[in-house]
Amino acid sequence: MGEYQFFKFRVVDKYFLDSLIMGTLYFSPPDKLNDPFDCNINVKQSILNAAKELTGINAAKLNDLAEDNKLFDKLNTDINELGVCAFSLDLLNTIMWSHYANDHKGVSILYDFPESFITDECNKLLGVATVNYEPDSLMNWFKCIANQIPDELNFEDFVIKLAQRIVTVKSPAWKDENEVRILRTEIGTLKIPRSFIKQICFGLRTPKQDIELVSKITEGFKHKVQLCKIEKSVDSDFSIYANEI
Repeated sequence: MGEYQFFKFRVVDKYFLDSLIMGTLYFSPPDKLNDPFDCNINVKQSILNAAKELTGINAAKLNDLAEDNKLFDKLNTDINELGVCAFSLDLLNTIMWSHYANDHKGVSILYDFPESFITDECNKLLGVATVNYEPDSLMNWFKCIANQIPDELNFEDFVIKLAQRIVTVKSPAWKDENEVRILRTEIGTLKIPRSFIKQICFGLRTPKQDIELVSKITEGFKHKVQLCKIEKSVDSDFSIYANEI
C-alpha cells in the first residue's frame, strides 16, 4: 500500500451513504471517541509520574511544568478544537469488522490520500499519525523530553506537540485496531475528491440490498472503485480474505 492508504470501517446508514455520494470525511471531537481514556489522559498526573522516575534538573523541570496552569488552560482549548478522523491499516481484522462495521454487515472503504492533500494548508490538517499503544506512553514521552524543556520553552509549539501526542496514544488493550489518525484544526466535515476512494469491501453479513445500493452509487463515479466481499478462508479456523466481486 502507499504511504497514505488507510481503511475505514463503516455502518451502511444515511451518514455513510451521504459521505459516499458527496465525497466527505468527518472529523470528530476528541470527547466523542468511544474509549473514555482516548484523548482524555490525566496529563498533570502523567507529568508527575514521569518526574518521580527522574532526578535532578529534569525532575525539577517536570514538577514545574505540572504547576503551569497556563499550559493546561491552553492545552484543553487546543484539544477540544481538534478534529480526529480514524482509520485502520488492517482490512482483515475481524474485531474491526465486528466493532465498527455493524457485526460484519457494514463496509470497509480504502482511501488513498496523496501527499498534496495532507500538506495543503486549505484543508487545515495537522498531519497523519499512527496510534501508540505502549503502556504509559504519555508518561514515557515526558521522561524522554524532560531534558529538552528550556527555562522559557516555546510555549505554542510545545502545546501543539503535546496535544498531538495526547490524541494519538491509546491503551494497549486497543492495539489490534492498528489505528492511524488524521488530525485537523477543525471539527466537522471536510470535502474530499471521490477519486480518493479506491476500494469498498463488504462484510461477511452485508445484506444484498446494501451491496447493490453501494455498487450503484459507485457506478456514478468518474473512476472505477474496486468492490470486494469478505469471505471465510478454508486455510484455518478463523481467517478471512477479501474476494473481488
